[in-house]
Amino acid sequence: MLSMKKIILGFFLLINLHAFSQSSVMSEIDYQYLERLIELAKENYPRSQILDIQERSSKSMVAAAKMSYLDVVNVSYFYRPQDRSALNPENPFIFNGFQVGVSLSPGMFFQKPFQVKQVKAQYEIAKLENQDYEKVLENEVKSRYYSYVQLVNELKIINQEAQDSKLLFERARTQYELGEAEFEEYSQRKATSTQSSLAVMRTEVEFLRAKDALEEIIGVKLTDVETTH
Repeated sequence: MLSMKKIILGFFLLINLHAFSQSSVMSEIDYQYLERLIELAKENYPRSQILDIQERSSKSMVAAAKMSYLDVVNVSYFYRPQDRSALNPENPFIFNGFQVGVSLSPGMFFQKPFQVKQVKAQYEIAKLENQDYEKVLENEVKSRYYSYVQLVNELKIINQEAQDSKLLFERARTQYELGEAEFEEYSQRKATSTQSSLAVMRTEVEFLRAKDALEEIIGVKLTDVETTH
C-alpha cells in the first residue's frame, strides 16, 4: 500500500505536469494584438517619427525643385505714359504703354535637370531608409512582445512551483513538529521553498523589465492598448 508521502508527491507531480502541458508560448501569441503593437510603435517611436518627417521633407523638396524651373525665366515690364513722344532723351522707347521683356538664363536652365535629379535621389534614399527602419522596428516589437509573453508564462509556472513548494514545506514542518519527519527533510523543504520564492521575485523583475521595454517602444501603456477583439 502506498504511503501518504508518496501519494502527496505524486499529486503535486501531476499538478506540475498539467501546468507544463498547458504552458506554451506559441499558443499565447496573439497576432492581431501584435499587429496593433507594431502600428503603435510606428506612430509613436521617436526614430520612426524622425524618418517619416525626413521622407515628407524630401518629397516636398522634389516638388519645389520642379517649380524652380520658373527661376530660369525672368520677366520684366516697362510702362511709358501714352502722352509722351517716343524717342526723346527722357523716354528712350519706341512704343508707348506697357512693354514686356523676357530673358532666359541658359546656365541655370541646364543646371535644373541635375538639381531635380539630385533631389529625387535624396527623396528615394529617405524613403528607403524609412522602409528599412520600419522592418527593423517591426522585428524589435516582435522580439520584445515574445519575451513579454514568455515571461508571463514563466511567471505562471514558477508561481505554481512556489505554491507547491510552500505546501510541501508547511506539511514537512508540521510533521517535524509532531516528530513524524526528520530534520533533514524539514530543512530540505524549507530551502526548496525559499529558492522557489526567490525565483518568483527574480522572474517578476524580469517580467517588469520586459513589460517596460515593450511599452517604451510602442509609446503607450499596455493597459491602454485598444484592440478590435
